[in-house]
Amino acid sequence: WACAKTIIAGDCSHTSVVYTQPGWNLQHITNNIWSKIMSADGTWNTTMNTPMGPQQGTMTLSTEGGALTGNISTPQGDVQLEDGTVDGNALTWKASITAPMPMTLEFSATVDGDAISGSVKLGAFGNADFSGTRA
Repeated sequence: WACAKTIIAGDCSHTSVVYTQPGWNLQHITNNIWSKIMSADGTWNTTMNTPMGPQQGTMTLSTEGGALTGNISTPQGDVQLEDGTVDGNALTWKASITAPMPMTLEFSATVDGDAISGSVKLGAFGNADFSGTRA
């Protein structure tokens, strides 16, 4: 590992010391920092604003390349994410639920640091917004 100084603030107002592998250039450093800032990996406390009122849940997400996996835990039970994708800070996935009735929810979300927000298609019941923070 080697030490490299680079500007990582968007306004170029300060520099930070970043430890990198030998031979990495500024693009490697920037991508490494960006992936840490925008990573969806981890546990998220969420609220979905449904026609039945706000629904609280906890999501655990994991990314590898362009794939997203994980689960959602709610008072109605746990469900696995299906068909999850990652493109930068944009995420999409589906979740098949059985309560209060069987349906497949289709999510699209954006990660911004320690915040996540997006929308979910509720089958024949329209769309709902959701948001959350990193736990």
